[in-house]
Amino acid sequence: DATVDDAATVDSGADGDVDWQAGATAAGGNGRNPQRDVVDPYYILGQPAQEWDVIGWANHESLNIDGPLTLAKLRGKVVVVHFWVDGSDASQRTMMALNNLAMHYRSDPVLFVGIFLTRESIAENPWNVAQDLANDWQIKFPIAADDSTLNNWWRSRYDHLPNTPTFVIGPEGKIVHLHPGPELFPSDEVADRICDQDYRALKNAIEGALGRQLAETGSDG
Repeated sequence: DATVDDAATVDSGADGDVDWQAGATAAGGNGRNPQRDVVDPYYILGQPAQEWDVIGWANHESLNIDGPLTLAKLRGKVVVVHFWVDGSDASQRTMMALNNLAMHYRSDPVLFVGIFLTRESIAENPWNVAQDLANDWQIKFPIAADDSTLNNWWRSRYDHLPNTPTFVIGPEGKIVHLHPGPELFPSDEVADRICDQDYRALKNAIEGALGRQLAETGSDG
């Protein structure tokens, strides 16, 4: 298993600044971050994901899980978790792209979850707004109202990290991929090149984690 130091990789631009947009995958990439004085958002790669702390669920009834939907009950599956905070175009594009991926992997042991940051929303009734947005965007995967998950997972060390990351959790419960945000989606447009690359990196991470899951269970999918 990759350690945090071995796994935490970032892409740096010509000026040496960390490219926070690019995703990174545990045990992959082009080496450690040389910018020791720059906050490395990928420090959690390879670490076990803590249990999420949420205060409400929607779109989860079809999972047929007894009791609360917990991350522990999903051990053995690949879990993709996206945090979002509003109804912006960026949020819509990312959520709809993830919804399409969820449909693509609907026959595989992969579950997508959208966690809405109710504490950071400026809406009067943020959880109601989140459910309305998910309904308008026809999101089919489970969504939840966050209490302190993002802080527990990522922001406890650096509180100014972005608030729209996407995580891939492998079947063993460890975080194997991180996209810090703000958005990712497939596109042929030159202006959307980075978003398209990050979308493809996410899909590759899911495929890699899924391959490990199928190897462990002896299934060929």
